[in-house]
Amino acid sequence: MKTILKNKHLVTLGIAETVSGVGNWITMMAIFSILIFKGGGDVWQSSGIMLAGLLPLLVFSPLAGKLADRFSKKYLMIASELLSAGVILTIFLTQNPTLIYILIALQAALSSVMGPARQSLIPVLVSHKDELTRANAFLQQLASFIKIGAPMLAGFLITLLGPYNAMLFDVISFILGAAVLSFLPNVRAGQTTPDLDGDVAPKRPEKSEQKPLAVVWATPALRLLFVTSFLMITSVMAFDILGSIYTRDILRGDEGLFGLLIGAIGLGTVLSGFYLLLRRQNVSPWQDMKLGLFLLMLLPGLLVLASLFEPSLFTHGLAVGSSFIGGIGVGFLIVQIGTLLQTLSPSAILGTISGYYQASTVAGQLVSILVVPLLVPGLMGMGSFLLYITISLGLVWVYMTVSVTMMQRRQFVEATS
Repeated sequence: MKTILKNKHLVTLGIAETVSGVGNWITMMAIFSILIFKGGGDVWQSSGIMLAGLLPLLVFSPLAGKLADRFSKKYLMIASELLSAGVILTIFLTQNPTLIYILIALQAALSSVMGPARQSLIPVLVSHKDELTRANAFLQQLASFIKIGAPMLAGFLITLLGPYNAMLFDVISFILGAAVLSFLPNVRAGQTTPDLDGDVAPKRPEKSEQKPLAVVWATPALRLLFVTSFLMITSVMAFDILGSIYTRDILRGDEGLFGLLIGAIGLGTVLSGFYLLLRRQNVSPWQDMKLGLFLLMLLPGLLVLASLFEPSLFTHGLAVGSSFIGGIGVGFLIVQIGTLLQTLSPSAILGTISGYYQASTVAGQLVSILVVPLLVPGLMGMGSFLLYITISLGLVWVYMTVSVTMMQRRQFVEATS
């Protein structure tokens, strides 16, 4: 923990992400206020906002990853922040709904570079690979706190100032984020871990003619990570889409209970992140992945159980408990997915592989957004669909467990032969 907090470059990255993250929440809620609450929009408008924010990530993430491998990660992120500030300022100046959707998509395209650049930058900022889990846990903790506090701050500002004026805070946050990022070391392709108090030392770039997707396909562990993450994201997104409906129709609850469920997930994520940040012993990231996925599987499973009883304090408590347990699982998964990407990918193409990974997770989200409304409630009830999600996550857990066991046995045989 102390080593992470003494890493001034990692703390700088965390501060920049926190500042711009708060601003992003303000803009997102302001846009929903403009188009849905004040503009009288319906489900199609709400889906349009989600699609405008996701489709550009699906298209541009692979290109963004290649840029992160070829150019300065620091200046790519600074350019993304400043250009995003310009886009948000343009939204502030227009009231045309069509133009707002276009600008949301443009901002999403500009922000697509942040994920791959961040993933490929973190290994350079830590002094040893063993610190990657703690570094990812530290940044995830900041992201979790943003998810808990930023929506409340955004709601207050929108109520006080109105949605358009509140968006000016996002413009300021992007500018401040870019200013903070300017204190990062200038990391180009072929550079290695910096001394915590010095500059980044260059080395001879890795010579690799392999294409990133070929590397993923030829590396069993990376292939496993991509497949399991896609299946997991698809199932989790399906639950996210139906969470508010489940609260209303099954639990007979209101916005307060729904907010409590979301808060319980956030609390679980925070606690698991703290555990990984403070844990001293080295544990295989795959072990944490299996544990996280098992805990996540309990979330829809326990909600199926709750749906079998009449709404009561017991079912509400069961739903809150399952959300908390699922949140713990989410924390393990998010942190260790980043660690595995950073340790399994060749450093020369880490940004590109991260870009493809980002695109694959967005594809999983889009599948759920498009398919779930066709299935529920037309073809199956809420309880049946949650049971389907539970079984799906269970099958993914079995697939991951068997695959990891086979990889470990193969490595053992190769080491002893």
